[in-house]
Amino acid sequence: MREIVWSDEARREYLGALRYLAPRNPVAALRLRDLIDSAVTDLAERPGGRRGRIDGTFEKIIPKFPYIVAYALRATKAGGRIVILGVIHTSRDWMEGRWPEAGD
Repeated sequence: MREIVWSDEARREYLGALRYLAPRNPVAALRLRDLIDSAVTDLAERPGGRRGRIDGTFEKIIPKFPYIVAYALRATKAGGRIVILGVIHTSRDWMEGRWPEAGD
């Protein structure tokens, strides 16, 4: 199994999404948390998803929610690491070759 490492930015985006949704729809916030956690855990077992918009990255779509988990694979002596780079809302302006900017 690959190690999962969250970037600081990805962690902020993930928690920000939950903080935004929780007061508006607590049940949906819990469901989003569970789906993202499950998707990330699954990546440790079997990385999947589509090729990312940034070279060397991949994107895992979160079903039934407008979020994408962006990640990269990194080689290690122990067999590999999944680096979670972002948890990005699909409404954000995310152009090929660059990460969305804060406020996009």
